[in-house]
Amino acid sequence: MKKKLLSLVLIFIFSCSKKEDTFCGKIIYDYDIKTDKSYVDIDYLKKQYDKSSIFYYNSGSFFQTHEESILDFDYLDTENEDYYIKYAQNDTIYIYDATKNENFTLKSKSYETEKLKILDYECKTLIVNAHMKNENIDYSMKFYYSNETKIKGETFKNINHAFTNLIYGETNSIPLKFEMIYPDFTVICSAVKLEKMKTLNIKKIYESRIENLVFKKM
Repeated sequence: MKKKLLSLVLIFIFSCSKKEDTFCGKIIYDYDIKTDKSYVDIDYLKKQYDKSSIFYYNSGSFFQTHEESILDFDYLDTENEDYYIKYAQNDTIYIYDATKNENFTLKSKSYETEKLKILDYECKTLIVNAHMKNENIDYSMKFYYSNETKIKGETFKNINHAFTNLIYGETNSIPLKFEMIYPDFTVICSAVKLEKMKTLNIKKIYESRIENLVFKKM
C-alpha cells in the first residue's frame, strides 16, 4: 500500500495549463507526516516517504529525485505518455502507462476562498476527494498553486494517471504545496526553494541515471 500511496503522491507534483509554458527550472520540497492516531508509527512512515525531493520541470516533462525514501527517482515523459519509477536499492525501472487511472475514482472537487502564502507567493487551494479501489479507502488532497509556476495544459490532456489532467488542468500550475490526507495520516509536501531557469534538458537528466538498469513495463 505504501508504494501505491507514494506513487500517487509523486505524480501530483507536476501540472498543466492552457497557456504557453512560463515555468522552467527546479523546486526543492520538504516532506512531513502528521497523525492524531496513537497506533500509527510515524518513524516508519517517514522512512517510506521522502525527507525531501528535487523536482526538475521543462516543457511538460519532469524528473524528480528523492532523499531518504523508498524511491530513488521518478520521471514523466509526456511525449510517449509514460511514467517511470525507480525504487531505492533496486536496479529496475518500472514503466507505467500515464494515460490510465484505473485504481482511483473521483468523488468531488472544490476550491477554498482563503489564500495561503508559500515562498512569498500567494496561492489558491483546490480540494479533491477520491476513492482508492484496491485499498478500498477514501482520501482527500489539497493543492496550493500559484501563478508563479504556470505551465502548458495541452501537454497533459491524455495524462489521466492520478487525475493529472483534471487537477492540474484546472490549477494551471505546479503546486507549491500539497497535502495527501489518508484515514490514518497526512503527507505534507512544501516547496522550500524555487529556481527558474532559461532551459533544462529533462530527458538528459533522466538518461544520466539509467545506465545498467533493467526496464519493466507494468
